[in-house]
Amino acid sequence: MAVSVGVYGRSIRQGYSQFFDPSAKTVVRAYYPKLFKKVLAIRVLGSIGEPWAEDILEAARSSPAPDYLAREYPPATK
Repeated sequence: MAVSVGVYGRSIRQGYSQFFDPSAKTVVRAYYPKLFKKVLAIRVLGSIGEPWAEDILEAARSSPAPDYLAREYPPATK
């Protein structure tokens, strides 16, 4: 037996969608391709741990960003 639900229309949220992963029983955030590149850059810079990477992240934190993108920034270490 299988159930499939298709919802068509404009996204309520701007920037990302959420999907339910039944195997892990969790909700997964999926970013659109253009925004996903920014999210990956933020995550990579946060994992580098070098002073220059922290400087780039600090400059990005100080500029205005949507809340869903601002949540991706790791906590400041300085």
